[in-house]
Amino acid sequence: MRQRQLGPGSLLTIAGAALILASLPMTWYHRSDRAPHDLTGWGIFTNLRLWLVAAAILALLSALLPQGRNAVVARCGLGLLAGLPVLRRIISPPGDHLHAQIGLYVALAGALAIIAGGALSAGRHVADHYGWDLPGMGPARALPPAPPPPAARAYDEPIVDAEVVEER
Repeated sequence: MRQRQLGPGSLLTIAGAALILASLPMTWYHRSDRAPHDLTGWGIFTNLRLWLVAAAILALLSALLPQGRNAVVARCGLGLLAGLPVLRRIISPPGDHLHAQIGLYVALAGALAIIAGGALSAGRHVADHYGWDLPGMGPARALPPAPPPPAARAYDEPIVDAEVVEER
């Protein structure tokens, strides 16, 4: 049985899913009113945290399972659906006196990595379908032979082989 190797798109998706999961215990907002304290992604958004965990797990599965066109498209969609709510929370915090912190940006970077991994895998599938040879991919199909080099230029004088003599 042949073992499947993970391509760069799958590895990028796995890294993105790990970033999303790692962002949840990080600080997403700093509260600067009467009682200053930090709010984590896990503690502030109940529905969003569940969605981000589900999207990260589904993205991991789509990267680890055999790749098909549907899995690659779904991976791009998962990244988009995970990134849009996070982007919304960066642009519009849920309350006054809340300032975005590193956790939000790590989650957004994870979502963008999932999208990029899906797009990279999709490009590799297209290249494989059309028989294009990409670096690191190996020849997918036999490419047509290269055209012959242009004919040598004819000279008026004949070329004579000469013998090289060493001088001492």
